Amino acid sequence: MKKGLKIILLILGILIIIGLLIFLLSKTKIIEKNDIENYEKYLSELQFNTDVHSKLFIFPSKVNKENVEAFQYLRQDSLFDGSYLFYVIVNYDETEYNNEIQRLKELNRLFKYGVKYPIYVESLKYPAYITISDGYDTYEYALVDSENKKIIYVFSQLYYYDSKLKADYLIEYKVPKDKRDTKRPGYNMYYYYDENGVGVMDY
Repeated sequence: MKKGLKIILLILGILIIIGLLIFLLSKTKIIEKNDIENYEKYLSELQFNTDVHSKLFIFPSKVNKENVEAFQYLRQDSLFDGSYLFYVIVNYDETEYNNEIQRLKELNRLFKYGVKYPIYVESLKYPAYITISDGYDTYEYALVDSENKKIIYVFSQLYYYDSKLKADYLIEYKVPKDKRDTKRPGYNMYYYYDENGVGVMDY
């Protein structure tokens, strides 16, 4: 093969690779939503998204937008698992706060094999109700700021990018061995794991 033809084929190959990279990157851009008026819509969207490994029970089904201190929904689609960050910070009056704490205490997921509950932890900067810390970079929890009657609700799945969420509110809880799911490195309230570590999300 002539040297000139080899060079042409090499250039064409490089251009094709660059084109594919541009195409893939354009398909995986970060999508940001922060309009609290659509909170319920976004929450429902995530709950019914089969790529999301949660049902997001930790989040209130509705919020009074006047009480919301911060809200952000970030998503990055990819060829494989998508990346998600969804959080809302809510300030409550005393009655609302007590009612919401009671709701968090009573959260559970019923399976035909039993019931799973959040893990309650006081050893962090803020007490936390943790529904997911699965050992594979997925977290879901509510941080409780009793002094200010504030609750910080966070869901993060494979999300490694910048956000407006304060570092104080980002936790990576390591689940103790006695609380981990069967043959798993962490805990997910929304899955029941059998003796082989195979998870089932259905009731």
